[in-house]
Amino acid sequence: MNKFLRNLTAAFVLGAALLGSVGMPSSALADKLHLRDGSVIDGTIIREDDTFYVIQLVKDGKTVTEFIAKDDVRRVERESQTPATTPATTPAATPAPASTPAPAAQPAPQPGPAAAPAATPAAGKDAKPAPKLTGKVNRVAILNFGPPSSWQGKVGDTVGTEISAAAWERAIPLLEKDNIDTVIVRINSGGGLLLEVENFHRVFHERYKSRFRTVAWVESAISAAAMSPWVLEEIYMMPEGSIGGATGHRNGVAMRGIELEQVLAQMERASELGRRHPFIARAMQILSPLSAKIDENGEVRWFNDESGIVVNRSDRVLTFNALNAIRFKVARGMAATVPELMTAMGISEYTIAGEQATAMIDDSMRNNDRTSKRFEEFYTKYEICAQGAEQLNDRNARMTEVGRARNFLRQMRGMVEENPNFGLLNGTDAQWFANQEDRLRRLAR
Repeated sequence: MNKFLRNLTAAFVLGAALLGSVGMPSSALADKLHLRDGSVIDGTIIREDDTFYVIQLVKDGKTVTEFIAKDDVRRVERESQTPATTPATTPAATPAPASTPAPAAQPAPQPGPAAAPAATPAAGKDAKPAPKLTGKVNRVAILNFGPPSSWQGKVGDTVGTEISAAAWERAIPLLEKDNIDTVIVRINSGGGLLLEVENFHRVFHERYKSRFRTVAWVESAISAAAMSPWVLEEIYMMPEGSIGGATGHRNGVAMRGIELEQVLAQMERASELGRRHPFIARAMQILSPLSAKIDENGEVRWFNDESGIVVNRSDRVLTFNALNAIRFKVARGMAATVPELMTAMGISEYTIAGEQATAMIDDSMRNNDRTSKRFEEFYTKYEICAQGAEQLNDRNARMTEVGRARNFLRQMRGMVEENPNFGLLNGTDAQWFANQEDRLRRLAR
């Protein structure tokens, strides 16, 4: 699956894939796919359509998901008690309430100053008393996942171009050098490339969560910006915050079939790592009903139908506002300011640190924004020169335009080598560059 996703060039945009919902596995019993080549695959069929089966199985001690074309299957031996296409309503683990202690990855804090005011709690029984002073300080770094509103739209917010997982990985040594305990991922982005979502899952889950208490603080997290931090257990909302709307498109067409199933499976795994019910991410990606029931202890049970409190109708793609995200425990609390966020997180004394890492992430976004705009400029100039050369009969004049075109092409190639996502967004892959080189060679004859 990872190889497929690395080769996928679909960008997440807000929209709706016109595909009916399919169910979740309801039994751990094994199914068998007898293939035409004589081999047998043992696992659990979790869904199917007219062309393929989706089956979970264990390989090398790990649970993996595979997609098997029906044309390759001679016979199916089902041992599951319930068909794979039956919508499930079995409750699963929900995120811990706001009073749950922080993840164990947080290092011991150092002595230092205290922070003040109280924050808006998650709600009801999850409301926490004001934290007690301990005489210890938590070193907190705030990193921008997308330009904050205060930047007034001067820098782009695309995941995969301006917002780069590679930059977040480069920030880790700077954070460790500054003895950071907690990283706040402040999110303000309208989405971007699916390919980068997988990179952020790896960086956040494997690299950040093992070193820091890593928390998402959402101003706007739409599409790929909602999916990228989905592996983080803790999400807090700004009062005007929103999160969701993550339908995948390729070249303006909603994803379908195996491509869509691959992405749904990816987000099921992200939901598991972030300790959320997979129905939530599913309703953010496709037209899928979603409802919930909240018991007397405040625990949330999720259903892939409208039998409970309706969270999402079957004709919509889900986006949470701040109040609903907290009500249904997708988020743990609301905070408009850093002091409010610290109180909501149960941090009584803290200091803002990690200035080098913060500046590096911000500079990366600004530099990527400049490169993206220069790429578009060079693309336009390249086409002007190449088309001009095609219209010139005088060879000397034509060669002048060919030379200029080659210069712009060379600079564009360097930008794509630095960040291949620039090429994906503009349709300038390796084949495109090869075609343009042939074009200029013909013009130079």
